[in-house]
Amino acid sequence: MVGAAITTEVWALFPSSTPAAFQPLPVDVAARLGLVVSPEQGAWLARISHEGLPSIGAESMVGIVGFPSYHTVLTFTTLYFAWTIVWLRWPLAFLTMLMVPAILVHGSHNVIDVFGGLVVSGAAIVIAKRLVCYAPGQLSVQIEHGQPTSGRG
Repeated sequence: MVGAAITTEVWALFPSSTPAAFQPLPVDVAARLGLVVSPEQGAWLARISHEGLPSIGAESMVGIVGFPSYHTVLTFTTLYFAWTIVWLRWPLAFLTMLMVPAILVHGSHNVIDVFGGLVVSGAAIVIAKRLVCYAPGQLSVQIEHGQPTSGRG
């Protein structure tokens, strides 16, 4: 939630879209890659960047936020918070490394979008830890040896 809020605020201050809106791939290349953001979606994104979005819904959100990459925020925040689960650590690290090129190709992001996502991920982690660990009288969950333990904060 914290990462989504930060991503949304950064995007609201510095609106951007995915490269698919401005750098379309040839149709045959896009078809071979099986892109999530198709050349048609990219053309639509370019059009709404000039005309605006008449309404907001789940179907109209693909490719809207370019910088920072929320895919990156989710990926690295998940890796950070799952790191203490020993059996999950290395498989998740491997999947995270696979996500980086996927974010660039299928998420249709620029490299700077990924770096922005890393910064937002770091900020979200710091804020989330402070919110959970320092909320007086709130139940917190700590991980010890890969197992959750409950305690009062």
